[in-house]
Amino acid sequence: MNRQFSILAAMMWLVAAPVSVSFGQAIYQVKVAHPRLLIENVQELARRCDGPLAEDYRVVKQRADDAVRRGDIQFITNQWSIPEDLMNCGIAYLVERQRGHDARPYADVIIKQWGDGTLISDRQGSNFGYHAIAYDWIFDALTPEQRVRYGDALGTWLRFFTDEPRILLKWGHWEYNQTWGPIHLNIMNCRDALTQKLFIALAIAGTGTKYETDTKSFLDSWNTRVPEECIPAFNRMGGVWSESYGHGDYGPVTVIPYAFHAWRTATGIDLFKQIKPWGYPVEEPRWVAYTMMPHNERTAWIDDGDGSRPAAFARAAPMLRDGLSQGFSDRGREWLRERWQRVACYDPSIQATPPDRLPLGYLFPGAGHVYMRSAWNDPDAT
Repeated sequence: MNRQFSILAAMMWLVAAPVSVSFGQAIYQVKVAHPRLLIENVQELARRCDGPLAEDYRVVKQRADDAVRRGDIQFITNQWSIPEDLMNCGIAYLVERQRGHDARPYADVIIKQWGDGTLISDRQGSNFGYHAIAYDWIFDALTPEQRVRYGDALGTWLRFFTDEPRILLKWGHWEYNQTWGPIHLNIMNCRDALTQKLFIALAIAGTGTKYETDTKSFLDSWNTRVPEECIPAFNRMGGVWSESYGHGDYGPVTVIPYAFHAWRTATGIDLFKQIKPWGYPVEEPRWVAYTMMPHNERTAWIDDGDGSRPAAFARAAPMLRDGLSQGFSDRGREWLRERWQRVACYDPSIQATPPDRLPLGYLFPGAGHVYMRSAWNDPDAT
């Protein structure tokens, strides 16, 4: 009898063991208060806007004030553009409210544009990722009815392309630009749309929409599959995006750091720290530095790269929190129209380090690429 019991117990353990492993991923909890996306602390945000980021915030607020005067959000119906004023007005709302000023006009201009929510849910073209950020940032200005109306409009996207509200990697893989979504966070060249869907799920979680079950399903999927599958894949690939800087420039160079940082600000789980020093996107700033040609600060003409300055990485640089990335963010003020990423995410306590601190030669172990140059500060360098 004892032997039979032991065999039965062993069989039960074998059956139960995979269950405990499958639920072994860290428990996550989305913070209750808004904002959740990209901004860690509104009080600190406002303090920096009065201090080291005052010039950047002046640009953001000026553009937000222009949007209020016009009564519209620029580029909001241009499928290929970034509707920057959504973020400008969202940040101005948060900062001016924190300062005790009348911040309502910055939220109202967004609400006016959203109307009945059709613009958000339009399957023919919607910058649905950026609408999620704005929804999160002006959440406290929305009525309960508006929170549900616009949250429902956002929730419709959780089944976009996949038909299921979870990560499927349908017709793609972790190292594919369309898995994550393009820089305009719209529908074009966009399949699984992991960045947009993560923004949406984090923004509308617990807000009373009819997509609460879909939201939890996507977040559960992210919490399991990204640490277990994506991070090992990115460690294998290394800091060089597998499709070149050209394809990377169109999306992953920017939007993968966006997604990882949003997970950090909304849940406190730091995926950047789970990545090896040579993994993507942690090694990304080093790759960007080595692809820049000595004479003009432009990335090399490789594959479909157009020899532009690395503005796409400058957008994401404030989220990586290392000295080299800080330097790219600082230089990006001359390359980019946008400043909202710096205002929302830049930590001025991190000392910027220039690329010339790097060695003249470097092997990227994931890609197997070797970069060499004769000098860093000589425009005639080889």
